[in-house]
Amino acid sequence: MRSAANAYGWNENTYKSHEQGIRRNDGLVVEDAKKYARAFKVPVDWLLLGTTKMAALPSVPIIGKAAAGINGFAVDDYEPNTHPALDLYQFEDAVAVQVDGDSMQPRFNHGELLMFGRATQDPIQHVGHEVLTEVSDGRLLIKLLYHNKYTGNWDLISHNSRYEPITDKQLLWTRPFIGLLVA
Repeated sequence: MRSAANAYGWNENTYKSHEQGIRRNDGLVVEDAKKYARAFKVPVDWLLLGTTKMAALPSVPIIGKAAAGINGFAVDDYEPNTHPALDLYQFEDAVAVQVDGDSMQPRFNHGELLMFGRATQDPIQHVGHEVLTEVSDGRLLIKLLYHNKYTGNWDLISHNSRYEPITDKQLLWTRPFIGLLVA
């Protein structure tokens, strides 16, 4: 018990009381159960109630940072494994990126972790929505996606009006925004 408490930075006495089921004041509260479930990669309802099979949950890899500005080459200079994979999310082929910049404010802020769904090479289904996309010049961006009816290419729009639209771009793939990850 001591090694688990130390490894995760938990109060050893509190963790020991929870583990042994002898916590007198408030018992095992849901927030603590969620914390333990994430650490041990088990469903929180199994931990609290024993109602599901105990099996490791899928994780969402954090693949790097994506620019929320005009220039975004952050995908290649991100240190791998600097963030643990995110557990408790069951979205097939989902990925997470950390926002780098302010072009998508006030919707998304610098440093936030965003989750995006399965990549597609046909962006038409994501028109008018926030996407993570790789532009043909190598930039990885988070933007609102619009079809450029004059050229057949794509326009990428920021929420922050201080940034000019990025217009007439070819895209390698897009992923739809599916959620903001809160620690």
